Amino acid sequence: MGRLRYETLYHGLAAEKLDDDQRHQAAQSLFDYFYHARSDFAVTDEVRQVLAALAAKVPLIAITNGNVDTVQIGIDEFFTATYHASLGRPSKPHRHMFDEAAQTLDLAPQDILHVGDNLEKDVLGAHRAGLQTAWIAVNRPMDLRHEDVSVLPSVHLHSLAELLWFVD
Repeated sequence: MGRLRYETLYHGLAAEKLDDDQRHQAAQSLFDYFYHARSDFAVTDEVRQVLAALAAKVPLIAITNGNVDTVQIGIDEFFTATYHASLGRPSKPHRHMFDEAAQTLDLAPQDILHVGDNLEKDVLGAHRAGLQTAWIAVNRPMDLRHEDVSVLPSVHLHSLAELLWFVD
């Protein structure tokens, strides 16, 4: 997706009086600005505390189709690894990043709980890869009657803090 965004910016600059190198530099500058802006938000203290408590007991891996920078938002320290979808890493629900996480953790997939907010990309993807699944969505109602469901999650969480029940 990042490559598509970059190419869109590059081609969008075609009308400008720039040579090819200048267009590439301008497109890269615009993309870098966009990438930085995507991570320009604050993670709440509650989320940091939960991540710290979880990371003290079990290894955590971040798997995302997005391009949030875990270093910029200040939560990278809690994760053993962070996987972003890219040309070499197909986006969820493809199983590639889930398999990579299991390999990194040296755990059988069924011994891993994937937490996500999307029933197709997170729950279905992790389920197909053999992982346990937790469905959570903060700041929106979670009602299976209003979701496109092809597989049910192993557990439905109402808050991130509920994950602490599994490690205490």
